[in-house]
Amino acid sequence: MNIKDEQNAKYLLNKVTNSSKALQCNKDLIFKYYNESLASGQKLASIVNYLKVLSRLTEFVDKPYKEVSREELIVFFNNLKPLPVVLHTPTHTFTYDVKEYSPQTVMRYKTNVKTFFRWLFEGDLDAKRDTDGTPLQVSWIKCNYRKLPSRRPKEVLSREEVGEITKILAAKS
Repeated sequence: MNIKDEQNAKYLLNKVTNSSKALQCNKDLIFKYYNESLASGQKLASIVNYLKVLSRLTEFVDKPYKEVSREELIVFFNNLKPLPVVLHTPTHTFTYDVKEYSPQTVMRYKTNVKTFFRWLFEGDLDAKRDTDGTPLQVSWIKCNYRKLPSRRPKEVLSREEVGEITKILAAKS
């Protein structure tokens, strides 16, 4: 296992545990999902991605997950904004405010929520579903990465460019 993934998982699980807004039943479901995902052999990096969006969803909803409506999930995704990115160096801490998530990140979060809700309603014979067996709350989510605009190379900084920016910012401090 990657140490960074372990640290991220621990951080996100602590965030869920210490959340004053989250309902205990939702916290319990996140831990159950986490443990089942680990036991089934899912990679920790993937589980961390689920924890990222589920920790945000837990803060947003004020009812048990099974009672969350399609409309509430739509509002959640429409209002989902990135948290500031914090970079810790040995001598400084830099904070960068990201204006919006990339289309790929939003799609990944939607896909993760859809997968979680499928897991949540697995075996629930009373749950309302579409013709594919997907719970109605998340049946509107279409997971098609091919139709998303791809990042052009000029939009992504190289390691060298990031290093130069870090040096310049450190010199200014």
